[in-house]
Amino acid sequence: MNRKFQLVAHRGCRSLYPENTLPGFRKAVQLGVDAIEFDVHPTRDGALVVTHDDTIDRCSNGTGNVHDYTLAELKAFDFGFWKGEAFRGTQIPTFDEVLDLILGESDPALQLLIELKEDDFHCTEQILEIIRRRRIEKRVVVLSFFANQLKHLHKLAPDLRLQGFPMENYAVREPDVYDYTMRVCLFKDKLNHENVKFFHDLNIEVDTVPVNSAEDLDRVCEFDLDTITSDAPDVIMPLLHERGLRPEPVPAETSVWRLYGAGLENFGDRDAPVTLPVRELKEDEILTKVEALGLCFSDIKIIRAGGAHPKLWESDLRKHPLIVGHEAVLTILKTGKKVPLRYAPGRRYLIQPDIYVGGRSCAYGYGMDGGLTQYSIIDSRVWKGETESYLLPCPDNLPSLAAALLEPWTCVRAAYHIPHRTAPAEGGALLLVTEAGNNTEYSAGTLFRNQKRIVTVNFFESAVRKLEKETGIRIERRSSLPENEMFDDIVCADLKNRELGERALALAGNHAVISFIGDCGDGRWNIDVGALHYKNRFYQGVRSGTLDAAYSMPRREDLRKGGCVWFPGGAGAMGQMHVELAILSPNAPSKILVTDLDEDRIEHLRTKLAGRAEERGIELRFLCPKMLPAEIFAQKISAFAPDGFSDIVILVPSAKVIDQALPHLADDGLMNVFAGIPAGETAAVPVRRIIENGIRFTGSSGSSTQDMKDALHAAGQHEFEPQSALAAVAGFRAVKQGLEAVAAGKFPGKIVILPDCPDLPLTPLDAEHLGPELAATLDAHGFCTGKTEELLRRRWKK
Repeated sequence: MNRKFQLVAHRGCRSLYPENTLPGFRKAVQLGVDAIEFDVHPTRDGALVVTHDDTIDRCSNGTGNVHDYTLAELKAFDFGFWKGEAFRGTQIPTFDEVLDLILGESDPALQLLIELKEDDFHCTEQILEIIRRRRIEKRVVVLSFFANQLKHLHKLAPDLRLQGFPMENYAVREPDVYDYTMRVCLFKDKLNHENVKFFHDLNIEVDTVPVNSAEDLDRVCEFDLDTITSDAPDVIMPLLHERGLRPEPVPAETSVWRLYGAGLENFGDRDAPVTLPVRELKEDEILTKVEALGLCFSDIKIIRAGGAHPKLWESDLRKHPLIVGHEAVLTILKTGKKVPLRYAPGRRYLIQPDIYVGGRSCAYGYGMDGGLTQYSIIDSRVWKGETESYLLPCPDNLPSLAAALLEPWTCVRAAYHIPHRTAPAEGGALLLVTEAGNNTEYSAGTLFRNQKRIVTVNFFESAVRKLEKETGIRIERRSSLPENEMFDDIVCADLKNRELGERALALAGNHAVISFIGDCGDGRWNIDVGALHYKNRFYQGVRSGTLDAAYSMPRREDLRKGGCVWFPGGAGAMGQMHVELAILSPNAPSKILVTDLDEDRIEHLRTKLAGRAEERGIELRFLCPKMLPAEIFAQKISAFAPDGFSDIVILVPSAKVIDQALPHLADDGLMNVFAGIPAGETAAVPVRRIIENGIRFTGSSGSSTQDMKDALHAAGQHEFEPQSALAAVAGFRAVKQGLEAVAAGKFPGKIVILPDCPDLPLTPLDAEHLGPELAATLDAHGFCTGKTEELLRRRWKK
């Protein structure tokens, strides 16, 4: 559990000073506690004084009830002698004197916990009037054992924060008290997991008292507490710092890299980050510290495209600059009042960036500001989501450098279980297209029954009437394609007119399924292969049968076990993850070919994975196209896979690479377009092979929350090591240099930014560049460890 503790000083600093006195409060302020708790009583003449007991017997040289004395009479008593000679003559403070000291000497973030000690409505209203007069409502929490006083306060000031206790601890009870208390205090005998969960489920924070020693702290650390209250903040505060249990302070400003338009020349402010104030949070917002952020080639695509990128919500980046970056590890620093308590300060999370709002992608770093900032503000679109939270708790044993690589690893793993519909879209729009003059009367089959709309093009009237009878749906009959409309499903039946077919396919919407049936000619159709990645389209075919027959054809998502796989571009940062995953998979192929234009990256991957492939009986080969004439390169490809490849995974964002690879795809082969080819780019696809030879195309952009949960679990089981993909680290000022390196493919793996290490240079993660001390922290495989990250921060953190 990585929750941090906020510390409340109980009655000041009772361990060193007389309780509820000005010297004790001053010491608590100096110790840097988060809140100071004190008790308020009325006097006989209507003043307000700060002392705990109903009587003055224990803490002064007098006797009797507090409210039976006037202020002047109370000031005559000695409230310090009992603690020692050094405190002889200490007076009881008034409520205003305590406020003057704390407000005058403390940081504005310090909170005041004011306990109402008497069941006195007039006294309660007096205290509220002073709080309002001083305008300190946001700094105050009022607590009491008199639930009726809390209820009265809530009616008078609904926004004032109130703290209480379990029902059985109240001197006066109110059945609805939990409805308006934001925190409860559990005494030692009530502190257990069941009670903590009970109040957290009510969205009520939990405090406990007293925590006065190392043993006390050991005892409470197992509980999911929000605050702890101590009589000895001088003891507990150093222990919290020593054990890493203190939340980081809320910053006043943050350093930010912003994108103002297309191109790296529009990234940053004069090639540097800009310093901005950290604004006040809204009720549903969370302020987070960006612990680590992976740089991705997708960031380069955004920067190159600027406002024209299809996933951005704002096109005018000069007016609405964007903070890119989506592979983020975040630690919560502060939350708005409507944020659930499970998102407590100190907790560390991974963000699943593929966020949707109203069915539209609003990804972190695309549709909303992302992680290239030292401190990131997120809202309910992230922590609540439309169906589930996009924040995943980060395990304590996973260093942030490794955690920042979970998102790209998740995308790689998810690429091999991309779901595509096995039936037409329920309530969707269906387009049926055939050749002009084709009088075939097709049978609809059993799946086309729940379409909202069906449009046919070039179907004879008799054929349409037959389909209407079978489907029970009124069908639009047209002689030309509709314009500016999108369809969920498209069926091309015996359509040989390539030009008409290409225009029909352009009407496919997001997640569309396109079916080819019968004879669609021998030519190659120019198909938008960028849409495979960004729009998750799927192409399928069948030689004959009903119009829905292709939905029932066998399909697979993963690599074929024992098959032959080609990874064009496989030695790049993402490519090496694909190759490593294929080798380690329980359903591994028997042969793997990796081609890449960079010989150094190839040699790095060979060194890294050749031995592991050999251990598993996998033939692993490498080729560099630029070192061979095109004809010889093609011959070597064919020689490695004379019957073709069962799988080709495209890791180069180029439709031309697809054109070059297609002739080598075996019958029943699967081409997985992982690289983000720009939407609208086409490749020449032999449709007859989709129909007769069963070749298939798939692709995706991003991953789901469940995918990331699965990846987290797999990493925890050591099915893979996320940090194996880390090639370099950099501080915040080196972000642009890091992005240039990503664009140039300089490193054979990923680059991770540590935003709180501004001056850390871009550094390859190997023994040669790290130096002896850091190199000694790497594991036996040369991967970074938690000690590597700890030492980097120790050297460079500011």
